[in-house]
Amino acid sequence: MGFFSVRWTGFLLVMIACFSVSVRESAATGGFPKPPNCKILECPSYKVVFSGKDFEIRSYRNALWISSPPINSSSFEAATGKGFGPLFAYIEGKNDRREKVGMTAPVVVDISPFAGTFVVRFYLPRRYQKNPPRSKEVRPETWPGTRYAAVRRFGGFLKDEVIPPQASALRESLRGTRWEAAVISRPGGPTAYTVAGYDSPDERKNRINEVMFLF
Repeated sequence: MGFFSVRWTGFLLVMIACFSVSVRESAATGGFPKPPNCKILECPSYKVVFSGKDFEIRSYRNALWISSPPINSSSFEAATGKGFGPLFAYIEGKNDRREKVGMTAPVVVDISPFAGTFVVRFYLPRRYQKNPPRSKEVRPETWPGTRYAAVRRFGGFLKDEVIPPQASALRESLRGTRWEAAVISRPGGPTAYTVAGYDSPDERKNRINEVMFLF
């Protein structure tokens, strides 16, 4: 084999190796693009550890959120309206410091369909993570409390008829993957899930929502 042939073969091997590394890394560092509102508002941080066709797996660090008490309801929309009212009052200054807290994204709702309970949560900005204002209406809680989340993204408005099919689609996307068993065996099993909304009700187009299984 001539000198140029050896160099060309070596070059191809290097390129193949780089391509293989790139493919492996894309599974870990790809994923859904950052929601536009997270360029304006403060959002919780996470790392994408796997990116599939219709879902991604994230690793979250625990952070402090302000949460509503559990709300008994058969309607996501009714429960979210009831839970977000006290949270909004809290960030507008109805707390022990009478201090306004900056708006963040997303607002998340933990849903337990069989129990018929909902918990609405609002991410606390970094400046309040160690010492948040207090209120009798809402409470600071560590969330998510688990390390990973399987996430599916979708658009439109969060309606009662829209959310369960999205959770079912995420469950179907996980079928046969190494993540399926972890989701099934977690507390709450495959039925409990969380919904995240990144946009205000005034935003009409290009809305970003997520449904997730925490495990």
